[in-house]
Amino acid sequence: MIVAPDGATEPVETSKVQHYLARRSRWQAEEDTRIEEIKARGKVPDLCGPEIPEAPARGAFRVFEPQGLYPDGAEGWVSKPSGYRGRKAIEHADAFDQMEAQAR
Repeated sequence: MIVAPDGATEPVETSKVQHYLARRSRWQAEEDTRIEEIKARGKVPDLCGPEIPEAPARGAFRVFEPQGLYPDGAEGWVSKPSGYRGRKAIEHADAFDQMEAQAR
């Protein structure tokens, strides 16, 4: 029933209300799925650590291991991973990174 400001009532078919609620429920499910997909795009892998914030607007990125040169004896140098606390880092993926990923 719809009640007007003056107190008059108007019957409403139950099927119309149920139809509206069903449409709204489907829309809400589609919207929830869409939002989850967007959030998944911004998820940072656990091996990078919690310091890198999740940001769906960041776009495509690749994970890499930072390397540093450390002294090895009197005259030598050796390359070792140098990520913060042994973690990996992320880097914005440019067009060449995306082409390489598509080629694989």
